[in-house]
Amino acid sequence: MRKHFLGLLLLPLLCLTSCGNSQEVTFYCTTSEFETYYDDSYFLQDAREYHQDIALASHAMAIATFASKDYINASNNIRNLLKDEGFTDISCNVTMYEKPNVNTIGYTFGRKTIVDENNETYTLIPIAIRGGNYEAEWSSNVRIGYEEDAHGFSYAAKAVFEGLQEYVSSHFIVGRLKLWIAGYSRAAITSNILGGRILEKIDNNTLILSTQTDVTLDNVFVYCFEPPLGTVKDPEVAHSALYNNINNLLNYNDPVPLVAPIAWGFNRYGVDRYYPDRLTDINFDKSSREKFVTLYHFMGKKGEVAEYTVDDWEYFAPGEFYGSVFHLPLSVANPSIGRFARDFINGLAVTGIGSREKYASTIQQGLERIFAVAFGRDQEFGSNFGFSFDIIGTISQYQYLKLILNELINGQEEEFMRDFEPLFHKILGGTVEKYFAVRGLYQELAPMLGALCKSFTYRRDVALQFSSLNNLSRLVQCHYPNLSYAC
Repeated sequence: MRKHFLGLLLLPLLCLTSCGNSQEVTFYCTTSEFETYYDDSYFLQDAREYHQDIALASHAMAIATFASKDYINASNNIRNLLKDEGFTDISCNVTMYEKPNVNTIGYTFGRKTIVDENNETYTLIPIAIRGGNYEAEWSSNVRIGYEEDAHGFSYAAKAVFEGLQEYVSSHFIVGRLKLWIAGYSRAAITSNILGGRILEKIDNNTLILSTQTDVTLDNVFVYCFEPPLGTVKDPEVAHSALYNNINNLLNYNDPVPLVAPIAWGFNRYGVDRYYPDRLTDINFDKSSREKFVTLYHFMGKKGEVAEYTVDDWEYFAPGEFYGSVFHLPLSVANPSIGRFARDFINGLAVTGIGSREKYASTIQQGLERIFAVAFGRDQEFGSNFGFSFDIIGTISQYQYLKLILNELINGQEEEFMRDFEPLFHKILGGTVEKYFAVRGLYQELAPMLGALCKSFTYRRDVALQFSSLNNLSRLVQCHYPNLSYAC
């Protein structure tokens, strides 16, 4: 696998210097300008193998979908990218032009004819799924339900597949097809599940799109960037050869690919390919980091991206008492966000919440609602509710932060719930008029806060790392597309 790490690391630089006849394409992610490369010949390769050129083109397609609040023109970036790559009949679903809601998913299709070395023709269909700035769709990220695949992601995959069927039918597409599926974050797991279901249909000789179209296993290209977990397929099945077409490109330090929790039986289809960091590349500090940082800053204009700091993680020893009781290390030679994220999410899932059933019955609804409120899609709070998205900055203003954290770490759940409520009101822009509505929402979130308290009491070292505002900023940075593009 290490050859994949180094290849991914150098991908943009290699493409800049040796893309052969590939076309250089300028595109936008929201308002930032980037370059990528595209050539029809990419898709004359076997989809069951990993291809770096397709990975770079897929990343561009994935982040060009990112939404903006100019909803009417929100689809222009992905439309322009596909147009410049030679696709026609570019079609976005209605959600790409509207303010996202809690049950929506945005996607874009196109088509072009390509010809292989045997003069056989294919229709290549890009399937670009919106994976950034999707507002209230965040609610579906936390909707996993009691059984089967995570409900929010499964529903999204089903919606995209139905849209694809309608696109093929309405454009009278017939003959051999090649499907190119890509997405980032939420869209990545949607792509993952969608790709898995399409491959299963092909393998079972089940009708996919129409009786007049033909798709074979070697013509389904799926590239997923920072995908969460979403399917409940057994690991041996999900990672079997049937799903080799599905490439999951992952930052080991990113917490997003760790949910829904593996402890509750969640997985993802295909092959996981990790970017280099201190734990995945033995030479990272000696050689790879400098190249990584150079490429990380290459992605945008100077000053547009923050300094690369995700590997500057602060570890706080739990103290001799907690260390001995819970068998925790008093020091760590190489503090790692990846280690922290795994300890935190596993502890919350197993010790704090306990089970998927407990989550679905007592916690899910409160989390769904907080995102609906935050993005103006809750009936009670309406569309003009004030919400501070600078949560870290808001928290840092409070002088009693250390008191709250101490209560959280030491299992003082009742005291923590009481003292955290004023901060919650501040984050939600609470006023006197909104007091009772905010308090009701806070009570809906109480089971989740209680689970955090229970989890942190058991793993004090994890709670201490979580208490650093610098660490919180770095944790967020781990999911930036800057990092996956640099890889």
